[in-house]
Amino acid sequence: MKKKSPAKPPAELSMAEIFGPGGALEKCHRGYEFRSSQLEMAEMVAEAFEKRQHAIVEAGTGTGKTLAYLIPAIRSGRRVVISTATKALQEQLFHKDVPFLQRHFAPQSNVALMKGRGNFLCRQKVRLMDGQPLLKGLDEMDWFTQIKQWEKVS
Repeated sequence: MKKKSPAKPPAELSMAEIFGPGGALEKCHRGYEFRSSQLEMAEMVAEAFEKRQHAIVEAGTGTGKTLAYLIPAIRSGRRVVISTATKALQEQLFHKDVPFLQRHFAPQSNVALMKGRGNFLCRQKVRLMDGQPLLKGLDEMDWFTQIKQWEKVS
């Protein structure tokens, strides 16, 4: 049985109408379970957006933090940057949570995935890697030689 998206747009729903028992999330998310701590967090985050204030929230495992901050962020209509501590959470957000929210709450939203600076190669890293025993096999050594030559071009 396919669940339906909420009838009213998210901007017209209160946090209780979204997160509460029988709310929009329960109607469109199979297996959704009401959690009062999630609703409380979503209300705090929504209030911070409305008042243009900062919010610091600490919540335990199982609270449903992701939706509790993403839905208020969507409702705010503002550009938001979300920084994660792990690549696994980043991948979950980008490939699972955000597409769900785009389907049911924010079909017009635009999202971009940006990897941290540790995932990019800069000239300084090329110079530091030169001569280090970090490369495995002839293929990697060949690629590194090509990268060093390319780095000198620009």
